Amino acid sequence: MTDSIVQQVQDWFAENERTLSEMFPKVRCHIMEETDPVRGKATIQVDGKILGGSITFWNKRDVEAMALDKVSGQNHLFDDRVLGADDDVTTLLQGYLERLTGLLKADSR
Repeated sequence: MTDSIVQQVQDWFAENERTLSEMFPKVRCHIMEETDPVRGKATIQVDGKILGGSITFWNKRDVEAMALDKVSGQNHLFDDRVLGADDDVTTLLQGYLERLTGLLKADSR
């Protein structure tokens, strides 16, 4: 059986927490009702001096990912939708991490 979406996020976070911690002083993964097919959700939050971000996946197949540029005050909405049948949670998380990294690099110039 395939892991729930929340479990996939937990697994990805466990593998990538160190990388995130090197980029952001505050890194956290919050799990709520892991096995509930509707209310189960996993949120990854990162916070630094110039950038903060939040990525939330629900077992009901929703995703929301965003970042806040603390220097300009600009919000960056990466995703806010229902996952499609072909969407891969790990691939999406990796993409969000790359977008956060890109914003950090742009702000450090």
